[in-house]
Amino acid sequence: LAVDNITNVIDDGNIDEAGFKVMQLNAQTRMAGKIILDTFQENLGGSVSKGGGRSGGRSGANGSDDSIMLLRFLSCQKKFATLLDLCDDCSVSLQSVLKEKDNGGGGSVVVIVGAKAAVQKIKVLGVVEETKSAYDDFLGDLKSFEEESVEK
Repeated sequence: LAVDNITNVIDDGNIDEAGFKVMQLNAQTRMAGKIILDTFQENLGGSVSKGGGRSGGRSGANGSDDSIMLLRFLSCQKKFATLLDLCDDCSVSLQSVLKEKDNGGGGSVVVIVGAKAAVQKIKVLGVVEETKSAYDDFLGDLKSFEEESVEK
């Protein structure tokens, strides 16, 4: 929902507000994702060491289940890292638009208008859409990981 809001703000052409919203979203995502992944790691117990490797050496059906849970956890970690990279890309894209506007002598509030600005808006919206897709992937993995954790 927050990414949709950012898209709407960019569509309206207000890059200053979009930059602020991306900054907030980035900070919230980092904190929430870290808490969630740390909690899942704790719930895995002996299956995941702090370094991400296996410990305990269980075998049989439980060992197989643990291996699957470990793979799901590692997938969540990877998708979270991708999401953070894309959040950073959003910030960089918006900052480049702001710098260009500042160099052009724009006022304190940046509103995108004109043909060149339309190209910039399309580029920024592309990065925002990639970020939204990464959020969906990450949240989907979290949901399936959580469901499997509860069943176990």
